[in-house]
Amino acid sequence: FLAMKINWRNKGANNKSTKRSLKDAHEATLSDQISEKNEKIEFEIDFLTEPITRENIHIALRKVKDFYFKEARLIVAGKIYRKIKKFLDDPINRQHPKSQAVLQTIEDKSEEFGEIMERSQTCESTLTDWDSADWIYAQTYMEISTFFKKDPINDSLWVKITGEMKGCSVLEMLAVVREFNLYDSWMPFCSKSTILSHLGKVDLVGLVEVNTPFFVRDCIIHAFACDSILENNCILLIGKSEEQIKGVEIPPNKPTFRKDRMTVHGFKSKIEMVSPDCIRTSIIANIDPKAPLPQAVINYVMKKAAGVMLYILVKAAMKISQFYENPHRICIRND
Repeated sequence: FLAMKINWRNKGANNKSTKRSLKDAHEATLSDQISEKNEKIEFEIDFLTEPITRENIHIALRKVKDFYFKEARLIVAGKIYRKIKKFLDDPINRQHPKSQAVLQTIEDKSEEFGEIMERSQTCESTLTDWDSADWIYAQTYMEISTFFKKDPINDSLWVKITGEMKGCSVLEMLAVVREFNLYDSWMPFCSKSTILSHLGKVDLVGLVEVNTPFFVRDCIIHAFACDSILENNCILLIGKSEEQIKGVEIPPNKPTFRKDRMTVHGFKSKIEMVSPDCIRTSIIANIDPKAPLPQAVINYVMKKAAGVMLYILVKAAMKISQFYENPHRICIRND
């Protein structure tokens, strides 16, 4: 009887201990769920309008990286990053443990955050380039207008072309621009187009070769994109020539009498959605073809040919919806 009584008491104690363990585990799980839910709510904060605080600064830094690397919203990423830097300028704010962790992350990845700042500022300044008062009207061809202005430093020509096209969507235009290795399928005189490296989701390095009866020119272009649909109703594409890019093997330039490497001093494109089947495309470019011609002749040809190039590009985009086996359409399906 005593043994049974002792066993009964031990069993009761074990049951109580088990209940306490289950209760503790339940409370711990509940606490984790609440913490996770709160962090999820914090992660959904609009840091463009809401203030940075000591409690959410680590969430804000994660949002910067997500906007930049996952969503390609470079302008938004830069604006939030500048708010974080301004918040950390206050010595009192810097002393908080979460602020210290953020500062350490920024220091450890200074090159990465430097790129975010630089590219976001480039995209923001690009938005104002289109409406500059110093553009001179040149011509309108096939509803595409061409403007130009001279570079004050080297007397080269900056050309701006803009036009509104129906029967073409933003997705189709982006497909033509993005598929760098298909440029030789639609670009006049293009004999070779190759992607040298994908540096990111919307960041690539490519080589284009143009073969005309008079000369052969190739160029290396490093380009990236910025999604600004929600903020400015447009997508930006920005690029230029670079001869040295970290982690990318650049084919050497071997100039001959007919062949040389031209330089793209700058390339900026803005694609705006007017309606589901209508877009407005604007391009600014400054290209040195390294042609043995007077600069005045080169400028004249650039002014006349630029609008035609945009017209051909838009026509290539229109073909995507017309033919099921269109190479750009295949890329859209497979991507």
